[in-house]
Amino acid sequence: YAILSAEERYLVVPGVDFPEMARRYKEEKDSAWLPSTRQPFTRLTPFTEWVGSRQLTPELLDEFVAYCRAIGRHDTKTLIQAKRVYSWAIRKGYAKGNPFHKWKMPKTTRPRPHRAVSHDDFIKVSTAMRSSSKTVYAAMVVCYGTAMDWADCQSLRWSMIDMSTLSITRVRKKMETRYDKTYTTQIDPAGMAYEVIMGRHKHRKSGVDLVFTDM
Repeated sequence: YAILSAEERYLVVPGVDFPEMARRYKEEKDSAWLPSTRQPFTRLTPFTEWVGSRQLTPELLDEFVAYCRAIGRHDTKTLIQAKRVYSWAIRKGYAKGNPFHKWKMPKTTRPRPHRAVSHDDFIKVSTAMRSSSKTVYAAMVVCYGTAMDWADCQSLRWSMIDMSTLSITRVRKKMETRYDKTYTTQIDPAGMAYEVIMGRHKHRKSGVDLVFTDM
């Protein structure tokens, strides 16, 4: 890539534009089908229609990001799949350079929404659960108060909780990128999750790291 001139870095061979590369990429993946290869290709349809026969450049990628934001969409996974198509096309000789090289997608200005149920739904479910299992009810409160996944609450350990800063730090494996990512969740001292954590901490058994031991 470094030895290519500025004019050559994003050129494709004559008669092969990005939609054509994507079509050939799909054909090869379908011929050796794997569960993880066919589904992601559907994400490329809006992108290939938008790009058309234009030469793909970092500037055009920035334009696509701006277009997605204008219509209220954040297509990170679409661009990840497009990057894979281009890398494959270079190996096949359809392209000379990769426009994704050293290009970083700008971070979204909108925070990711918490995947939490509404307060009314939480009250209905938790009220029914409280009479049958106090432990499950306590874990549900922590889920609702911190927006953590149920699996994270089940595996929550005291070693993950900093009682001085009231924060939960956990590491999860990201299967799409094969690297570990650290998440930090704050515990609201005025919320119900704080009461559960403090109550469990008060009656914590020596040598036991799991917060919800009896689930």
